[in-house]
Amino acid sequence: STTSFISERGKLQEEVDQVLEVFRDFENMYGYDVYDIQIAKLKGADAMGALAYYDGANIAFNSNFVNADKMEKVYADTVQSGFHPNNGNKTGLQAVTAHEIGHALVGEIAIKQGKSAMGSIDEVSTMIVNQARKATGHKGVVQMASKISRYATVSNAEAVAEAFADWYSNGSKAQKESVAIVNVVNQLWRS
Repeated sequence: STTSFISERGKLQEEVDQVLEVFRDFENMYGYDVYDIQIAKLKGADAMGALAYYDGANIAFNSNFVNADKMEKVYADTVQSGFHPNNGNKTGLQAVTAHEIGHALVGEIAIKQGKSAMGSIDEVSTMIVNQARKATGHKGVVQMASKISRYATVSNAEAVAEAFADWYSNGSKAQKESVAIVNVVNQLWRS
């Protein structure tokens, strides 16, 4: 089940403000606005593992991690283990938001190409990652993705999303592999 993230601003002002800052930044860069932001009560393994998700139209944050302090600790632990890229001068919640917006941008590119947002994210992400791999000179996509984070090696879709988290959080200090992926997305976004 989900509830509106924005409607919780009275209880979660810091969290809502952090997330909206990221959305505003991406809207300024891409002119893209997500339809809705949700808080999801996840069950089973997802309840303790997934920090957030993109479902083809909306971004939802796991209710177990929507607290800014809790998300900061969890994200810091994942950075230390190499699972996620460093969040630089952004909060953990902002890095996760940028990651999910990365998925959403790929979904929008798929729609621009006449495909479904969710059904084609993997296909479009594969094209993006392969172009970035060529630009960076890596022999394989997993080798390239491993320079971003361990999670980036799970799939091409996660490589793109992790690249956005790295690029947004670290700016000029982002991994060159992340910058290459974002550059390909930017080319596709403009075409």
